Amino acid sequence: MKKLITICAGLGLTLTTYAMASTELPKTIRPVQPTHSELVSNKSLVVKRFILAEPSDVAFENLVSDVRRHSSSDKNSQAIHIISYDNSAKTLAKNISKRLKALHVKPAIHVEHYKTKNSLYPLYVEIRQIAKRTSLCKVETAEDHIGFDSYHDCALKHNNQVQLKY
Repeated sequence: MKKLITICAGLGLTLTTYAMASTELPKTIRPVQPTHSELVSNKSLVVKRFILAEPSDVAFENLVSDVRRHSSSDKNSQAIHIISYDNSAKTLAKNISKRLKALHVKPAIHVEHYKTKNSLYPLYVEIRQIAKRTSLCKVETAEDHIGFDSYHDCALKHNNQVQLKY
């Protein structure tokens, strides 16, 4: 009789603990936290690189105009780096920096010089910025409005100057 009571008590205790463990209450006590932020993951480092292939006046002016065209009006969002590899390109890098500062493209331009034996191009200019990744919109149908997610952005215009909405 004692064995039967002990077995029933043990079975009742294990069933109640199993029932408590399988309810939804312990699962909702700790809500799931997001593993990554969509706002951070939608941004990336964008580097635009312009190369001076030959040290001529025409190539110099073309490089300056390309850098001026692709630099933004917000002076704090971008960093311009002029990187030279040859000693002859070092003076060109200083001249490009002076020319860009005279055109008021950016007040602070970083001029860097690295010594290498085999460089593919003697000088190039990088425009670095942390920018938003472009994402295309779906075709607007009723299904897209039902499953609208406000955390994913959508591009309104598909051209070089992408405008984003949140």
